[in-house]
Amino acid sequence: MEVSMVTLLASLWMKTLLNWVVLVVQKGHVGRSFWSVFCVSVALGDTLLDLSVTCVFLAQDVQVFGLHLTKYHVCVLVQAACSVQGVLHWPVFILSGLDVLWSRRRSCPRSPQTLVHTTTVFLLWTLAVMYIFTVPDSHPLTRDEDNHITLQRCQVMGGAQSRQVALASLLTLVGVACYMRSSVRSTNTEQLRECVCHFLSTWSSFLLLLLFILASGTEVPPYLDMNGVWLCFIHSLLTAVALTSCSCVFCTHTQDDTWKSCTGLTHICFLRDKLGFTAETLPAQTLHTRRLA
Repeated sequence: MEVSMVTLLASLWMKTLLNWVVLVVQKGHVGRSFWSVFCVSVALGDTLLDLSVTCVFLAQDVQVFGLHLTKYHVCVLVQAACSVQGVLHWPVFILSGLDVLWSRRRSCPRSPQTLVHTTTVFLLWTLAVMYIFTVPDSHPLTRDEDNHITLQRCQVMGGAQSRQVALASLLTLVGVACYMRSSVRSTNTEQLRECVCHFLSTWSSFLLLLLFILASGTEVPPYLDMNGVWLCFIHSLLTAVALTSCSCVFCTHTQDDTWKSCTGLTHICFLRDKLGFTAETLPAQTLHTRRLA
């Protein structure tokens, strides 16, 4: 697809702003899971990309270390970023699922866990870059242009992985719904029902948007596919299906110390107002949380 450079730059900065808003809202979860560390890396990478392409776009014709940079190189940088992020959807989906399952079975100290996640994310980005620039027919479009100075539109490549992961996520929800409908009533089924209900109440609007995009065949610019909200959605879905928590992952508040000390569950974040936890309601909420756990 072809996108004007002004629209391209505006979209990139809006995506970066969205990524940092997600990280600020979810600052209590940063470093505790694979998805949060990867989300930080995406935000940092997008910020560096935005600064680079904005400087090149404003300078238009500048020499840096003997390299003649023009507007054409804005397109090249964006195409490279799109190609690298475009091959990460399935790996991130799979690794997030494995991380959720591992965290459910084992409780590790936070520092070693963060180190493992950071190393995994670094290796993932490295392998993605190596794949894009070494495998034939996978490298970005870098053909020469005659109008380097007057170029006003960029040709960006679309990626199929984001649509595939979106479709797989929706099919997972359908499969879980069929399982709950056909299975006999049990503790695990009730827990799963609670988790899915909390997930749907949090992400209903996003799911409708996802359904519309898939059904209408709307082409989403590839440089917008990998973002903080998308990563939160994937992790929240995997968390709900794995019965790790019957709560949302994308929340607007965190619990106070009293709630954490009474429940012993620091990763739970219910879709309730924080002011609703009073001396009268706290015991009932604690009992409910322990029953679901």
